[in-house]
Amino acid sequence: EVYFIHRLDKNTSGIMVFALNKETENELLLGFKNRNFIKEYKCEVYGLLNKKEDVLEAYLLKNSENNSVKIFDNKVKDSVPIKTGYKVIEEKEKTSVLSVRLYTGKTHQIRAHLSHIGHFIIGDGKYGNDNINREFGVKEQKLCSYKLTLKFDNKSPLYYLNNKVFEI
Repeated sequence: EVYFIHRLDKNTSGIMVFALNKETENELLLGFKNRNFIKEYKCEVYGLLNKKEDVLEAYLLKNSENNSVKIFDNKVKDSVPIKTGYKVIEEKEKTSVLSVRLYTGKTHQIRAHLSHIGHFIIGDGKYGNDNINREFGVKEQKLCSYKLTLKFDNKSPLYYLNNKVFEI
C-alpha cells in the first residue's frame, strides 16, 4: 500500500512525497503539519525585483467558494499569517527566476504572495496576467517544488533521514 502525504497546487510540478507504511505516513504527515521540513520552489515571475532577497510576511484570506485567496498587508477577519522567503537566482529581460522558501504552507501561498508584491508567476491564470502569459506563450505556471529537506527529532523512527535533501 502507498500513502499520499501532501499535495501541490494544480499545474505546479516537482517533488511529491509518499509513504509505504502507516508508521512512515504518520511521521511524514506530522513533519509537514508541524512545518519541520524545508520546502523550496523555483519559479519565474514577471518583472525584475528591487530586493534580490527578502522574507515577505502578510495575511492570507481563503475564499473556498471560488478556490482563491487574497493577500493583505494587515490582519483582516479570518485571515491567517503567512511567511514566504525568496532569492533571485537569475534575471532575464522581463522576468526573474526565484528560489522560494515556504515558511508557512497555505493554499496558493507562493502564487498569491508574489502576485501581491507585483511579480506574478509566468503562466499563472489565476493570479497572473493573461495578456502577458500569451506574450510568453505559456499555458502552465512556471512553479516547481524542487527541493525538500527533511528534519526529524532524534526520537523519530525516521531520524536516520534527518537532514536528507531531495532535489531535482
